[in-house]
Amino acid sequence: MAKQLTELTDILKKEGLTDTYSQYYREVEYNGRWRLFDVLEDMLLAYSLISGDREIVVVINPDCTKEIENRITVDRNLSPVGTKFKDIAGKAKMYYVEEIDGRNFVTVKVKPNTFSILKAV
Repeated sequence: MAKQLTELTDILKKEGLTDTYSQYYREVEYNGRWRLFDVLEDMLLAYSLISGDREIVVVINPDCTKEIENRITVDRNLSPVGTKFKDIAGKAKMYYVEEIDGRNFVTVKVKPNTFSILKAV
């Protein structure tokens, strides 16, 4: 399981995402509200790296003790409902894009002090 941030950058480089992408912070659902990361709450930090017509979603759990599960917004044009994301950060887990009220999202659970990198397959 990947834990170090240097591992995160190594994985992104292997995917060809060095400096040819755009980065967008993603809203996270917490207690029924969609909002950006808040260090005072049990929230994951999430952002998308977009290059051409592909989206890679990076999700980080900054908490050192708690596993956190949140819904993470994804781009509705690049990642339509039903799209499968595979975690390429060393975990054999699949995530599926769902939709509520016009918002596409994936539900992600991340162990303490680790991250997930989701790539559409």
